[in-house]
Amino acid sequence: MGGSEEPEDEALAEIINEEFEIPFDDQPKDITRGRRLARFLSNFSCYFQKREGGPSLDAAWAYFEHYALPRHFPMKTNTRFSIGGRPNMKKAEGGETKPTVLYSIWSTPEREMGDFGISIGLYFYLVRVLGFIMFIAGLMQIPNILYFASEEYGQDLVDRVDFGNYNKIGSAICTDNAWVACPTCQEDDWKSLSGKLLNFVNTEKGLIFVLRNYCTIRLREGVVAFTTMVFVIIACFLVINRSGKRAITLDENEQTTSDYSVEVFNPPTDAYDVEEWKEFFSKYGKVDCVTVVIDNEKLVKVLVKRRQLIRNIRLMLVKEEVFDHTDLDSMIERCKEKKQNKARKTLEKIRKLEERANKMTEKKLDVSEVFVIFEREEGQRAALKDLSLPYLRRFGCCLSEEKKFRGKTVLTVAEAREPSAIRWNNLDESVFVKTIRLIISYAIVLLLILGAALVVYLVGQKNATYAAFAISGMNSIVPIICKIITQGIESHTSEGSKEASIYIKVTIFKWVNTAIITTIITPFVFSIDQTSDKLIQKVSAIFFAELVTVPIIQLLDIWGTIQRHILGPRAPDQESMDTHFGGALLLISLRYCELTKILFLAFYYSAIFPMGFFWAAASLGINYWVDKFCILRKYGPSPAVGEQVSYLSRFYFFPLILFFYAFTTAYNYSRWPFDNTCDTGEGVPNDYVGDHEFEYDSELVNTTISQNDEAVQFCNQDMAPGQRTLDGGVKGFSHYPPFPKYVAAGLQWMTGEQQDVTILLSWTLWFMTAYAGLVMGWSFLHSTVFKLVVSVNRPDTIESKIGFSELDDKFGYIPLVKVGGFRFPFLACEVDAPEEYLNFQDNNEVHPYHKHNLMYDLHLTEHQKNEHLFSVIKAYGPE
Repeated sequence: MGGSEEPEDEALAEIINEEFEIPFDDQPKDITRGRRLARFLSNFSCYFQKREGGPSLDAAWAYFEHYALPRHFPMKTNTRFSIGGRPNMKKAEGGETKPTVLYSIWSTPEREMGDFGISIGLYFYLVRVLGFIMFIAGLMQIPNILYFASEEYGQDLVDRVDFGNYNKIGSAICTDNAWVACPTCQEDDWKSLSGKLLNFVNTEKGLIFVLRNYCTIRLREGVVAFTTMVFVIIACFLVINRSGKRAITLDENEQTTSDYSVEVFNPPTDAYDVEEWKEFFSKYGKVDCVTVVIDNEKLVKVLVKRRQLIRNIRLMLVKEEVFDHTDLDSMIERCKEKKQNKARKTLEKIRKLEERANKMTEKKLDVSEVFVIFEREEGQRAALKDLSLPYLRRFGCCLSEEKKFRGKTVLTVAEAREPSAIRWNNLDESVFVKTIRLIISYAIVLLLILGAALVVYLVGQKNATYAAFAISGMNSIVPIICKIITQGIESHTSEGSKEASIYIKVTIFKWVNTAIITTIITPFVFSIDQTSDKLIQKVSAIFFAELVTVPIIQLLDIWGTIQRHILGPRAPDQESMDTHFGGALLLISLRYCELTKILFLAFYYSAIFPMGFFWAAASLGINYWVDKFCILRKYGPSPAVGEQVSYLSRFYFFPLILFFYAFTTAYNYSRWPFDNTCDTGEGVPNDYVGDHEFEYDSELVNTTISQNDEAVQFCNQDMAPGQRTLDGGVKGFSHYPPFPKYVAAGLQWMTGEQQDVTILLSWTLWFMTAYAGLVMGWSFLHSTVFKLVVSVNRPDTIESKIGFSELDDKFGYIPLVKVGGFRFPFLACEVDAPEEYLNFQDNNEVHPYHKHNLMYDLHLTEHQKNEHLFSVIKAYGPE
């Protein structure tokens, strides 16, 4: 495929009229159930109206199964082996005409999921292993679950084992409570955020009563919690360590373009000549291919918009008419009568875009980046060893001229990202612009979090179950909003960094929305309350919603179903129909968000809801198979995002999860019995002795106070930083963690055994604070400060002996633009390389690949061709 041969107008026009033919011989047993259903429903005109010369619905389904869904070559014809000697399923390129089969949902090994990207392979490993860890942790928590369900802890045993009321099973709900006398209590100490008095009554006689819990925590329960925590911490540490090694193994098993390539981030702006780059890098090894990227984003956007408008005119044609791209003026008369005015306006826009594009060709464009592919990995390693320098050394004078481009430019070089992961339109953005866009994006997400908190609070005032489903609903909607915000506002040069940004925002939102907001808006004294709108009921309802609603919504794939069964069959032509069958977009960042959210929820409430470990294990088990099904049967092709998302999980979010696990466990055990009452050591005043009847929360309450009863006083049992003190101040971190010695004299509510438990868990919290701080701090320094003095861009995998030209899938760095409404992406470069270097395959062989190239939309003069308006890729081959 060469860039010097300009296509004929007739050939270019075919991009508008082409129809997708079916070069595949699919047997009924080998197709998806959705396609079988569509074949049956096609017999009914209300579903799909067949017409002569019209689009083929079965062809669109073939496009879905062979271009969108992943396929592999039959095992009997596959000779590829993994390092362990086991035969692997060789993944086929989309549109492969040789015999291929869909991946089996049940029999595809987990190791094969790494073919879809390192982060995807690691994700399934983490879900499986962490699900098992959560199940073992749940088994270790059985003594605490049994204690919370026993008469020793609470008096209402029958109510506790009512399996119809699932939210009480295995929870710390306290039913052993009574109204007691509190003569010194003040109303302000018992008010909620809304100003409502909680567990406080001031009778007409001026007598003050508060609700006191008699459920206690013992040393044994604390030891069980501590042992479980130690097991989880050690297990997670091993998983983090093992997953890093597994990432290297996955990378070594899959030889891809990035294993042979380097990326130059700061080329001279006038370094257009690919031969000059080839000559410079040839001293490190045989150069197979060079791509010089031009900063022509504005020009490309104009040409893309032009193609979209041309497509719009085609869709306005009378169905029997044949569209001629070379004569747009006459096409207006062939449009539907009602559409002709709109078509004329569209044509005017096209002419203006053409004028605008021609003016842009007069401007000089700069080189933004350069990609070099070596024939052997050793060439890449040698180049990175010489050129991947720490930032401080790049400004030094100790570098020889032969290592400088043109003898004067110190290049910023790193291992290149995968071709499919490059976001070509954003390569030229400055750091300042990227930073401003990030600030705006995160500010919007902050507003979303605050808005979600308000919604959960208002709904939670009505019903805990409704609040749980509101949380789950927002957990489904907000990620979509975050994706739109990230793609529309932020500027990322790779899909990996874009996914990492989505992961950070959505994970923080889900943690806050699912767990932290629920705790904040639920009054402290309702933490282990038995009524239906209190904390534990909300938590259990959230677990139920996450276990049931999220997988069901994911499986239903509502928008994908509408696309394939409603919009697709009603499309006017084949290309429009096929675009409805592209498959859903897989964002692996959102799958990691689900994983960390489930873990966070289980750990955050483990002290008062130990059954959450079993809920989490069940959720992860369901997610494993649902995600596998969706990747193999629902999602379309996704870019290779690398391991940025999994790296964030292992070195930032997992340590944070373990920290919050230790934090909430230590503080919750110090807060028992969550009623804000302490003994005074004094008897009740005589006015309180006797039977009393009063109204609380619209219910009539009866209580009896005897002469021997002791009066209680208010004491804030929440020792967390930020809580209000008795003197009106705010607790800081000077009393962190919650050691019993920090409790004010005369206000001790903990039992002796509870104090021992709290001390044990507080020391554990100190350890986890240090661990999380060190891991995250080291990771941050490694990715930022260390780059100033140490080179960190060198591969740490085993060097392969396989050459780039020997790869089955050898994709080049070819600038592409993916546009909705078109089956295939547009090229935006001059290509002098074999067609196999493209990472998509168009099986309509009668049409040359240059029909997808925006470069040929401009009839350039020889002078304009020499002005370097488009990027250039040139392949040299192994010889």
